Amino acid sequence: MRRDDPGARRAVVTDPLEAARTLIVERRSGALITGLAHGGRALIDESGVVIAGHLDASLLEQIRPEALALVRGEQSGTVAAVDEEFFVEVITPQPRLLIFGAGPIAEALCAMATLAGFSVLIGDPRPAFANTARFSSAAAVMVGWPEQLVAEMVPDRSSYAVSLLHEPRFEDALLPALLESPAKYIGALGSRGTHAARVERLRTGGFSEDDMARIHGPVGLDIGAVSPEEIAVAILAEMVSVRRGGTDSTP
Repeated sequence: MRRDDPGARRAVVTDPLEAARTLIVERRSGALITGLAHGGRALIDESGVVIAGHLDASLLEQIRPEALALVRGEQSGTVAAVDEEFFVEVITPQPRLLIFGAGPIAEALCAMATLAGFSVLIGDPRPAFANTARFSSAAAVMVGWPEQLVAEMVPDRSSYAVSLLHEPRFEDALLPALLESPAKYIGALGSRGTHAARVERLRTGGFSEDDMARIHGPVGLDIGAVSPEEIAVAILAEMVSVRRGGTDSTP
């Protein structure tokens, strides 16, 4: 087995169930793969590296691509290899929604996202906007400038970030900080003209086309939303699509 083979990168010595609990504590994703006919169990992380348990190496190589696709879509399921089926139990941390800008859209989005299973963090540089009374379902409400907020929130692979601060004085610090993070989703409010202008500023700042393609802007599915509540629905729908493996941002 080559040294760059994912299955060879880490010693497989720990109990899969105990390792799965550690994965959850560390807010990492993975999959617990169990043979339904002949037994055998292995835990892989989001990169496909086996971190616990044991399965036949040739079988695992066949299973791994489908298992990782299930991890990306955050849905458990069964996969087949040779003459055996395997149950892939997907392990994912609770998704977090990081909302920057505490206006009316944020109020609606916070409430809806909480119901959809997200842990919501609100941040705004304006103390009058960022107060817990307006965001009773939020896990945290923070006051600070964008780059400070990003550093405190620590976006990870299960984080969804939405910028509702569409003024350059806020976004020009916020978006670069988010692009340097592994956040799964980055959305930015504003018209098409606003988005074109922000992309040009990022391009001038040295960000690549691939970097800027990570930003969903204008944020949300194009459903003709007008009110804060409707815009929140459009944003949440786009986040759910990304979470479940969707790639398109059209209705």
